[in-house]
Amino acid sequence: MKKAFEGMYPTEKINIRKKITEIGTISFDGTGIIFKGQVQAKDENYVAKAAMYIDGKLVETANLPASYRTRRNELFWKYQLPEGKHNVTFKWLNPESNASISFGEALVYSDAPRVNNHQSSTK
Repeated sequence: MKKAFEGMYPTEKINIRKKITEIGTISFDGTGIIFKGQVQAKDENYVAKAAMYIDGKLVETANLPASYRTRRNELFWKYQLPEGKHNVTFKWLNPESNASISFGEALVYSDAPRVNNHQSSTK
């Protein structure tokens, strides 16, 4: 049986709930991240162009359609990063006054499952 995302474990969910112009820098510890959200525009043919930078380096320039038929529910993602702390920023390359790029949440992944340090006492 083939496993999807073998060696990747979800470790954290970050609630963002902001527009791309309000985000600033998002920091996380791990080896990968997925950003969920959507583009909204009065013109359903509008395609937002946005860039994601991790640790100051351009990782992806994405075309993000506003149309519900062709849009991406995951705005950006990046896997196989070196384990550790990373900083992510975004830049909207073709802003329109009648459009927005909204981020809902981010899912962080690591190469090892999260360890639960809460142990019960059995005295």
